[in-house]
Amino acid sequence: ITRSPLTLISDVMDLLAQTWAYAVENAGRVQQAMQVHLLLSFGALGIAMLVFIPIGVLASMGGKLTSALVGAVAAVRVIPSLAVILLLLPVFGLGWLPALVALTLLAGPPLVINTDIGLRGVDPATLEAATGLGMTGTQRFWRVKVPLALPVIIAIGRDRCLARGSSFRSSRVLPWSRASASCWRAARKQWRTATSSPTAAGS
Repeated sequence: ITRSPLTLISDVMDLLAQTWAYAVENAGRVQQAMQVHLLLSFGALGIAMLVFIPIGVLASMGGKLTSALVGAVAAVRVIPSLAVILLLLPVFGLGWLPALVALTLLAGPPLVINTDIGLRGVDPATLEAATGLGMTGTQRFWRVKVPLALPVIIAIGRDRCLARGSSFRSSRVLPWSRASASCWRAARKQWRTATSSPTAAGS
């Protein structure tokens, strides 16, 4: 049965209204899930930036170290977040810590690669001009290279923040995320009911 656009819009509006009603009725659980979500997302991103940006700086120096670091982080990028969490369960068990460690590790490779790209992408003529002004190597790094590379690093930090939010769904296996899982299951159930009822009626 082909459904008209108006019917689909009406079903979506009903779904949003029912989801909002569920969130209002379970405000405490939703607030707790949101707090855990934000703490985990920004905590993992903050730790990853403190750990992996310096590694990206080392990678930007060139040589064999760059190839080794970039190769290692590229291999880590292909590992799904849920797989990392499952690998950490025997070590950390269930709870907040394995999800934090997993999301931190998964945020690392893009930070390393983009820090490397940003720092090595600085125009050599700009660095030569800084040297001509009498700047030392340290001054060139902090006053020239870092400000010019910062937009690239900030861009990947923003993307990782969004990715952490999506990867957080994988952490629903953890006990403290049951509130967010309940919200998601309720919305998904309402959507399946709204989209399948006309078909069921027609059959």
